[in-house]
Amino acid sequence: MMKAYFSLIIIMASLLMAPCYADKTDVEYADNTDTEQVVDINVDVADAADTEYADEADEEYADEIDEEEPEDDAEEELEGDSEESGLISTSLMVQWFPQAQFAGYYVALENGIYEEYGLDVEIFYATPDEFAVDYLVWEEVDFITAWLPTALKENDNDNNFVNLAQIVQKSSLMFVAKKESGISTLSDFNGKKMSIWSKDYEAPPRIFIAKNGLDVDVIMQGTTVNLFLRDGVDIATATWYNEYDTIINSGYDPEDITTFFFKDYGLDLPEDGIYTRGDLYEEDSDMCDAFVKASLEGWRYAFDNKEEAIDIIMMYMEDEEIPASRVHQEWMLDRMEEIIKGDSNEISGELREEDYRRVVDAMKEEGIITNSMEYKEFFKPMIEAQPSP
Repeated sequence: MMKAYFSLIIIMASLLMAPCYADKTDVEYADNTDTEQVVDINVDVADAADTEYADEADEEYADEIDEEEPEDDAEEELEGDSEESGLISTSLMVQWFPQAQFAGYYVALENGIYEEYGLDVEIFYATPDEFAVDYLVWEEVDFITAWLPTALKENDNDNNFVNLAQIVQKSSLMFVAKKESGISTLSDFNGKKMSIWSKDYEAPPRIFIAKNGLDVDVIMQGTTVNLFLRDGVDIATATWYNEYDTIINSGYDPEDITTFFFKDYGLDLPEDGIYTRGDLYEEDSDMCDAFVKASLEGWRYAFDNKEEAIDIIMMYMEDEEIPASRVHQEWMLDRMEEIIKGDSNEISGELREEDYRRVVDAMKEEGIITNSMEYKEFFKPMIEAQPSP
């Protein structure tokens, strides 16, 4: 249904995405930056594939995606195969191209764990102009991975997403700045240019900016960190498991980069969780339960067998013709283990009520959402993972 195109990767890696909001000087800056397309810097084209965040794609790419939509006959054949095998056909869409951020799901698929739980699972992935949340709304997939703030925003728009398992327990988000820029404290942010992601990933940086009273010129960040590496912005948004490592691999030593982890400033916002529609959960909670159990088992296996998990991820990336660095994927899987297990050193899948309320309150305070579901209506854990009293 949704294939990554190598030509898109090349285009995305060479482009600088620097639109701005309404400020005229920012528009002029972005336009000037766009004219400086190529800088001789050690940035692999894999940046565009390894980074998880969505960018706007051109119309030609959108047309190609549309052409790849499965035909009804193919869907009927898949359903028929599932019926013959006795498995329940279902689907998952992850937020971005195959990478170690989603290792547990691909491992569960390749090692037959989903089948052991009676499921015939097909995994799709989001693309620069196609978002997983939209496919869940359109009822084209049964499950998605999404950040908690993303799901809350969707529900504020009258959708009915429920959280089946909170996979990532700790925030990996950070702002990064080069030491040479002289930015070492939050007060140094004022008057500087900062890039943040758009749509599904915009809320946390916006909350950080507002809560800390920062006066920054905001520029939309594309799918790479090239704008930051080329000094197009002073501060960039990054994740610990992905963009930070990409920056280090581009020739910077860790001591050259100043990091501002969101969790160190009271914004430990849970990220990836497993979501479905409320109506699907009500119709088939057993299938939802089986999917979550199998997915958690996939994550446990991935962390216990990291080399094999990376082999599986690299296979999927190669199949989709996505350039990738094995070393970077190994870093990503190690960091994912840290933020998934959290303080408990276990994979719980639990969305703690205090975490839920903290995110809801922060989003309401900044006017990002106005309505929210009750915690027990939003979080639908499997039986073995009921929240502790």
